[in-house]
Amino acid sequence: MLMLKSRAHLTTGSLLLALWMLPAGAHHSYTQYHMDKSATLEGTVTKFVWQAPHSHIFVMSAPPGETGPAVEWNIEATPPNIMSRQGWNKLTLKAGDRITIGYHPLRSNAAGGAMMYAIVNGKVMYNDAARPPVAGAPAPTGAPAQ
Repeated sequence: MLMLKSRAHLTTGSLLLALWMLPAGAHHSYTQYHMDKSATLEGTVTKFVWQAPHSHIFVMSAPPGETGPAVEWNIEATPPNIMSRQGWNKLTLKAGDRITIGYHPLRSNAAGGAMMYAIVNGKVMYNDAARPPVAGAPAPTGAPAQ
């Protein structure tokens, strides 16, 4: 009887742990982005938010390929602990900096996306070296060796 109670407790505990971990897996979904498409944005940094769970780069730019009025784009990046391994820090960007960003656009077509790389002051910096190389993306410069 004791063995059955222990097995029941183990099964219940395992199930509760698995259910508790579900939100963590859901958090890392990229379903809101066209991960099979990429675009390049050139503009001026308005704000750089260096925080977990995701850093954000806000950029004023006309939509790629358009000459209309500039709008503020919200480009999502990885958290600081990952970006810092690629050479980023909280002072890498400041308002007024010129930037070029390669990104995966939002499926909603809103002004935003998931960053693949950025060119900051002539230096190519990646968001996350663990991602597969992007066709046509420039080679990184100055990032720590992996």
